Amino acid sequence: MSLLMNQHTHPGLPKILKKFVRNNRANICILKEVSYNKFTSKYVLYGLSSLENVWSIGPNGLSGHFLYELRTIIAYPLWLLFRRSFDEGVFPSMFKFSSVTPIPKSGGPSVVSNYQPISIQSHISKMFELMDLYAIQPTVNSILAEE
Repeated sequence: MSLLMNQHTHPGLPKILKKFVRNNRANICILKEVSYNKFTSKYVLYGLSSLENVWSIGPNGLSGHFLYELRTIIAYPLWLLFRRSFDEGVFPSMFKFSSVTPIPKSGGPSVVSNYQPISIQSHISKMFELMDLYAIQPTVNSILAEE
């Protein structure tokens, strides 16, 4: 609604919006061409290897160190899962669970607004996000550099 109102108040905005939409369509096409071919099970193994000294337990009950100990066994199956997720464009629902912990801020503990919610994701979910970032970052950076 505010965008429509801005069109009527700023004389140059319709031209800017047309240019933005045209550029955005090109960017969407480029993003569809992101290649995950270089994404191998080695990346997952490296990600799991970084969990060696991570003792915190995620909402799924698995510690980072436990995943580190199983890294050679679970790297390939996780890679298959990540690949399928990338190819289909769907984030698995089993990774969408998180644990929310209220952390007190300053003020009285009896006031609800004095707490900040902290969401704790599973280590596999965080690793999935990192793998996705590594895959799309070069393409996104080239788009941002052009604009």
